Amino acid sequence: MRTTARRRTAPDLDLEKVQLPNLLPSRGGSFVPQLSARRHSGGPSLTPATPSKTTSLTPQSGGYALAETRNLRRLSKQRGLVQRDEEAQDEEIPSLEELERDLQGWNGQWKKKKAAVLILERLRLDQEAEDRRREELEERRRKQEEKREQMRRIMEQEQRELQEEIKRHEARVKSLNAAKAWQNFAHRIVALQEKLIEELKQPWTCPTCSGSGLCNRCKGEGTLSVTYLSSNVQARNADAFRGRCVYGCHACGGIRDGRDVYGYETAELGSGLCLKCAGQGYRSQYGSASVSKHRAYGRVSECGKGGRVCGPQPCRQIWPSLREVLAQMEELLRVKALMEHAGAALRGFRLCFRSAGRQCLPMSRCLHGSGRFLCGWAVLFVEGM
Repeated sequence: MRTTARRRTAPDLDLEKVQLPNLLPSRGGSFVPQLSARRHSGGPSLTPATPSKTTSLTPQSGGYALAETRNLRRLSKQRGLVQRDEEAQDEEIPSLEELERDLQGWNGQWKKKKAAVLILERLRLDQEAEDRRREELEERRRKQEEKREQMRRIMEQEQRELQEEIKRHEARVKSLNAAKAWQNFAHRIVALQEKLIEELKQPWTCPTCSGSGLCNRCKGEGTLSVTYLSSNVQARNADAFRGRCVYGCHACGGIRDGRDVYGYETAELGSGLCLKCAGQGYRSQYGSASVSKHRAYGRVSECGKGGRVCGPQPCRQIWPSLREVLAQMEELLRVKALMEHAGAALRGFRLCFRSAGRQCLPMSRCLHGSGRFLCGWAVLFVEGM
C-alpha cells in the first residue's frame, strides 16, 4: 500500500479565544507551564497540563532545586540579587518583526507561545522608546528655543548699547562743533578788533582846514589887514595914522598888540597854518594809548579831555582784552577734551556778558571752577542774538 506524506503547516490561531500560558517567570518561582496543547485530527485544542508523577517539580520534591540550579542567573534576577538594566532587558526581548514571525509559527511552537506574551512587552518598550525620543526632541527643541531667545536678548542689548554710544558720540561731536564755532567767532572778533584799532590809528583829514593845512581865517598869510580912514580928506592929522596896516592872525598863532593903530607891524605874526593839524592836513592824535571803548554808549571817546561821556577823569578800559577771552576759551576746550577722555560729558558752555571780566554773577554757574566766565568784549556783537 502506497502512502503519501502531506506537509503540515502551522495552524491559524485566534489569540483572543486561546488561553496562552504564562511563560514569563514569576518573582519567587521557576518557569512552570500551566497549559499544554496537543494536536488532534479535529483541530488544535488546549488542555491543562498535568505534572508527571515521575518528574515532579513541586517544592516538596527535589526537582525544584534541581531546576533552579540549572539557571542561576535567572534565579538571581528573580530574587533581585542582580540589577537588571534596561539595555539588557531590551536585548532579552526580540524585535517586533521577529516576534511576528514567531507568532506565525515559523520558529516552532515554543517560540510562538513565548512571542504571544513578549509581543505586548515589546510594544510597551517600543512605546516607551518612542516617548523618550519624543521627550528628547522636545527637550532639544526647548533648549534651541532658549538659546535663540538668549541670542535675541544679547543682540537687542548690543543694539541698544550701540544706539546709546552713537547718541553720546553725536552729543560729543555737537558740543565740540559748538565750541569750535565759538572759538572761530572769537578769532573773528579779535581780527575785527585789531582791524578797528589799526583804522583808528590811521590819520584822517582835518575837519578844520579840510585837508589844506592852511589857516581858514588868514588863508595861509599869517596876518590880517586893517584900514583906518580919515574923517576929512582935506585936513590931515599928523598925530593919527590913516591907511592900511596888518597884524598877526590869532587863529594861526598871531597876536594884535595895538601897534597897528600907529601904523607899525605887529611884533608876532601868525604861522598861516592850521593849529589843529599843524599844517599837515590830517590828524592822528588817536593812538593805542588814547583809545578806549565806553561800555555805556558803546562808542569811541577821547580820553584825557573829560566831557559828558567820559567825565572829568580819563576813560579806563572796562572790557578785558579779547586775547584773554580767547585764551580762556582755549583752556576751556582743553579741559573739556580731558573730561570727555575721562568719560565725563560736558553739556556745553555759554558766555557771561554781564560780569565784564569781574566775579561771575550769582545767577550763573562757573564751568571751570575759577569763579570767572568767558566774559568779554563781544557784548555788542552777540547781545541781540
